[in-house]
Amino acid sequence: MDKNELTKNINRAKHKLNSILSKYSKSNDTKLNKKANLLSYWLVDYLKMIEREQSFDPHRLKKYKRGDILKVNLGFNIGHEEGGLHYAVVVSNTNANSSDLLTVVPLTSLKASSKITNYDINLGTTLYDKLTSKLNTESASLEKTIATYKKQSIHLKQEIKCLIENTDENSSEMMFNQKFMHITDKQNELFKKIDILQKDIITLQKVQDELEHMKSGSIALVGQLTTISKIRIYNPKNTHESLHGIKLSDSEMDLIDNKIIELYTKKAKN
Repeated sequence: MDKNELTKNINRAKHKLNSILSKYSKSNDTKLNKKANLLSYWLVDYLKMIEREQSFDPHRLKKYKRGDILKVNLGFNIGHEEGGLHYAVVVSNTNANSSDLLTVVPLTSLKASSKITNYDINLGTTLYDKLTSKLNTESASLEKTIATYKKQSIHLKQEIKCLIENTDENSSEMMFNQKFMHITDKQNELFKKIDILQKDIITLQKVQDELEHMKSGSIALVGQLTTISKIRIYNPKNTHESLHGIKLSDSEMDLIDNKIIELYTKKAKN
């Protein structure tokens, strides 16, 4: 490809993008306004993923197994494809840490208007129940740790008070400053830890709020089975994130496996 062809293709892409975004954003149709917004949002995410391609190392991610629940960025959807940030379940039977690909089935929430088709599996409230239980446990643990740190902080405050009260004009200023700095450094370290934990609680609460729309249940969209780059994984990337350890049971995965066989193979039913 020569430079002239490259320039021509880039200019054509820019023109098409600007044209469609301008058209949709100026429309009186709120659906087109929303599409322009989603497309703009997705393009930024897509470009970030492209920039990560060269340096991406799948070994840095946790190992994913069959049945694991993930949150993935499926991107801008066309037609009835699932798009955007979505929960998904890993269906790969084996997946090497060195592989940068993973096969998943997207999940969606069960609504009153939902129509469960022959391409879907109704998972009930199992995902909501498991996530809510884990989030509540983690939140309680964080609150307990924060309470412990706050008690330690109060104790250090008392130490400073005693240090000041027991210091007179005959006391060594250098010794006083050393002790004072040592205690305040410990205090500041506790304050930093408390701040981090409080932010973690806020994050967990946001996840809990997101889960409310799954309270009625979840559907596995087996008809939209797809293989994705692990760059698309939003959560969990490591063993410390909220979705780590959340997985469907063997019996639930068997339902999905049987549906995959039914939809995508010629294997006869037993």
